[in-house]
Amino acid sequence: MKSLFQVVVGYSKALPRDIGGP
Repeated sequence: MKSLFQVVVGYSKALPRDIGGP
């Protein structure tokens, strides 16, 4: 499931942004 892997990678990169988000 490449989709799942890409989702995890994208989430990992968006994690720091989500934490320091609005």
